[in-house]
Amino acid sequence: MARSSTQISGALAAAPGIGPKSAQMLATAGITDLRQVAELGVVEIFRRLLAANLQPSVKLAQALAAALDAARGQGVTAASQADLLLQIEALRRAAQAEHQVRCEWCLSTPEYVAYHDQEWGVPERDDQRLFELLTLEGAQAGLSWLTVLRKREGYRRAFAQFDPARVAAFDQTQIESILLDPGVVRHRGKIESTVSNARAVLALQAECGSLADFVWSFVAGRPIINAWQTLSDIPASTDQSAALSRALAKRGFRFVGPTTCYAFMQAAGLVCDHLVGCYRYRQLAGKHPRGAAAPA
Repeated sequence: MARSSTQISGALAAAPGIGPKSAQMLATAGITDLRQVAELGVVEIFRRLLAANLQPSVKLAQALAAALDAARGQGVTAASQADLLLQIEALRRAAQAEHQVRCEWCLSTPEYVAYHDQEWGVPERDDQRLFELLTLEGAQAGLSWLTVLRKREGYRRAFAQFDPARVAAFDQTQIESILLDPGVVRHRGKIESTVSNARAVLALQAECGSLADFVWSFVAGRPIINAWQTLSDIPASTDQSAALSRALAKRGFRFVGPTTCYAFMQAAGLVCDHLVGCYRYRQLAGKHPRGAAAPA
């Protein structure tokens, strides 16, 4: 027969699976015996540990549940363990989101946060996606990135999901139609350049194999991992972006100045410009710890 929570006692340090470090972590949060575990519940204890930024492991939660069930004379069922893990994972994600430190530039709107968390600085090697990013960065000239970001779906609709072959076939009638579309930045030069740039992409693919191979050659094929402390440390352009700008312009691309090209390199992950205190820096830089050598 299961005992009530007030009948359960015993030092946590003696429970199987709970070592001295875990017991010390629990004691820091004021949890020292099984009676407290029974009264609060494993999930609530886990929540308190996370709130105190103590970083408990899932194994600790499982050990607490097992110790509690053993004290009650119960066995741990697969269903109860699965439910516990689901609750613990939900708590962990919520705590992670609450304590994540992000680059300051993205904090003003949910659109910026989503773009920062999911896309910015992630290495991209798909030609269609690279053409999209290059187009959007060119469209930003003179505007805020948020303006362009909010028109992204309009651009995808107007420019055939950025399929270079389809966009390259656009005629003047289609260009004039896009100029009337409020879903894009209605700038004739930028719209016409998207079509001419699509044709330049096709020519470049025929010459070099892919747009990805071409642009990534400017960072020796691997992301350059920077280590900026503040936003003011990040340059507007670099020698690499200037070289890319010249090479693209030579091949007929438009709206590809050094600053636009550097923003493109940041967006497409050719450089990692997340600040070192940003949680995404740790995730992205960890995949390429040595960075990339700059081309001579």
